[in-house]
Amino acid sequence: MTRTVVALGLAVGSTAWAAPPEDVHLDLVAGTTFPVDVGGRLQLELPHRLRLGFAGGWLPHAYIDVVNEIALAAGWYDDDTGRLVSEGLADAAVFGVDLGWRPIPRKGLILGAGYQLVALGGGLVPTDLVSAAVPLGGLGRSAGSADLSSLLHTVTVHLGYEQVWLDHLVLRVAVGGMFTVWSSTDIEGSGGLLGASDATWTRAEEYLDQTYRSYVHTPSLAVQLGYRFF
Repeated sequence: MTRTVVALGLAVGSTAWAAPPEDVHLDLVAGTTFPVDVGGRLQLELPHRLRLGFAGGWLPHAYIDVVNEIALAAGWYDDDTGRLVSEGLADAAVFGVDLGWRPIPRKGLILGAGYQLVALGGGLVPTDLVSAAVPLGGLGRSAGSADLSSLLHTVTVHLGYEQVWLDHLVLRVAVGGMFTVWSSTDIEGSGGLLGASDATWTRAEEYLDQTYRSYVHTPSLAVQLGYRFF
């Protein structure tokens, strides 16, 4: 009998020790940040309501079109350049990490900022499109294609609100922005531009990177639904 009581006591003590503190929470949510990505997010809230989030998703082609429409309406670049932007980021993966803070206890207001990597997208584009969009010194044209891919490093900011029902169901909405701070573009031509050299493709890459850094910035709206584990 004594051994049974001791075993139960140890089990209860072990369970209590393993339980996370009341001010620590772990959430897994899925949804969209329009027009940035569609995907999931793992979020850990620490003591003092500090937050650490990890996100992963992909950038739909339709979302890039929205960014392009904003830039075209503002006159930042032309339609040919917009097509290069779209193709360079087509179906890219998006990975992010952010820090946040919930400033008011027992309230869902959220402040945060983070970093995102947009990579692994792109595809083949006609070389005629490259020469039409990029000032390449009047080189001649012929049929051909180029392999275009771009990588973006961006910073993000957001202001949001989170609601939890039944201790587990989480709804999160936020408004914010994404801003491109650095980019790297790779264009590999397979013929198509008469007289093209490595320097020609380098000029095209620099032109597109300048476009990303100057104009590929967008406001964002996040809507995510998920589960709180504890």
